[in-house]
Amino acid sequence: MEYIFNVPSMVCQHCKMRIEQALRQDQLTTQVMVDLQNKKVRVVSEAPAEQLIARIESAGYEVVGQE
Repeated sequence: MEYIFNVPSMVCQHCKMRIEQALRQDQLTTQVMVDLQNKKVRVVSEAPAEQLIARIESAGYEVVGQE
């Protein structure tokens, strides 16, 4: 599945790195693309959206919507 999450609190490369690390914790996630300019995170994963959102939020960033 492909998911796109809105994460407005991302502002720098450190944010990007933390989110990428949080999402790449298992074999289910095959691709993570963080777009700092548009505040979006695109994820290709077999994990459910709720699990991915929980990982982003555990890294310290609020997810405010999903496309």
